[in-house]
Amino acid sequence: MKLPQAPNQSPPPAGAFRDVPPGKLFELVAAQLDDHARDLLIYLHVPFCSSKCHFCDFVADLDVRDLLSGTEVRGRYVSALCEQISYYGPRLGELGYQPKLIYWGGGTPSRLAPDELERIIATLASSFDLGAVQEHSFESSPETLTVEKVDCLRRSGVDRISIGVQSFVEEELRRAGRAHSAEQAQEAARAVRRGGIENFNLDLITSMPGQSLADVRLSAEKCIELQPTHVTVYAYRADPRTIMAKQIGRGIRPSARFAHMLESFQLCQDILVRAGYEEYALGHFARDGLRFRGESYYFDLGGDFIGFGSGAGSTLGHYSISNSHKTFHRYRDDPLTVECCERYTPENIGIISRELRLALLTWSGIDRGRFERLFGYPLAMLRGQQIFADYLDYFRFCGAEIVEDDRGLRVSQETRLRAHLRSYVTSMEYVKGPRPA
Repeated sequence: MKLPQAPNQSPPPAGAFRDVPPGKLFELVAAQLDDHARDLLIYLHVPFCSSKCHFCDFVADLDVRDLLSGTEVRGRYVSALCEQISYYGPRLGELGYQPKLIYWGGGTPSRLAPDELERIIATLASSFDLGAVQEHSFESSPETLTVEKVDCLRRSGVDRISIGVQSFVEEELRRAGRAHSAEQAQEAARAVRRGGIENFNLDLITSMPGQSLADVRLSAEKCIELQPTHVTVYAYRADPRTIMAKQIGRGIRPSARFAHMLESFQLCQDILVRAGYEEYALGHFARDGLRFRGESYYFDLGGDFIGFGSGAGSTLGHYSISNSHKTFHRYRDDPLTVECCERYTPENIGIISRELRLALLTWSGIDRGRFERLFGYPLAMLRGQQIFADYLDYFRFCGAEIVEDDRGLRVSQETRLRAHLRSYVTSMEYVKGPRPA
């Protein structure tokens, strides 16, 4: 059924602020807090890598010289990160926020040295009450992960590691611009176990340009041999800012074919499910019930989160808060000022489109109660906006069957994968243009 319009309700006031000092930021957030539990995910952003991967769009806006920075630049960034944590942590505690999850992303957090990691974790411990943390997860790349570093992380409280393998095919790794070999990927997984951390994830990518079904099968089977507790499978997306997409545009590499994307992803799905992994969200496979808890914040609109670092985003008190990679140097010199702080409103779907897309990939979809707690207004108010109607039409255009009921809104299981992959080759700009006939 259609969700009803919200009668006699006016939209919450719009407001976007630029270059927000921390005092003003906490004043804005405090004014919007309600009586709901204030569980918090802490996200730590480390924008350094060993190489500029040809497919990756996460740090596409970061200058290569900054991305590949050495000890001096990394040290200054770690100092800025610790300054931000030291200031924000106690104030978030005063507002009633209680950290439940910690997640390190990037970039490549494992590019940091053990002493840098220990310094950041010590700053977290002195700035927050971490007694209720349920999971402490850390992203890594094989060429930067050693038994010694894993041991350092375990002693510091990290209990889950994600390894960005992407492929176990040597030629594919070279085409992707990865800095590690297939053997290093296998050794990194062994190092995690030898370092005392049993819960670990391996990332794989399907349908990269030139990838065959035999390549997909080999990578999936090699992955299973290492017995990770979790596997994340991504379909290649040709983001125009990346090297690989530009190579496709120049005819150097073949463009994505939808039929091949679908066949590749389904092959990987089938291999993992037969090996005993449960797919609990599209492309996310867990063994023995060890799902990634942090996904509840990204996929299920699970609650507020604070992002520390250049390029990190936050959701606090119904505000979207962000620092872009383009302000890397500004952040390093002034880590307390926020680049942008914007109130969630039904009229501005842009600042929640990522969250909506991820929620649509879950089995439960966009839950009305969680939506209102996170964004501060009922889903029915968003449902009444033309831009949201266009957004849903985009997914229908990609083949999604949209299901609506009293609980919320979701994409049917039968059409979820096809629509998700079709959206990778169908521009999201469609929502700003005319609807198809």
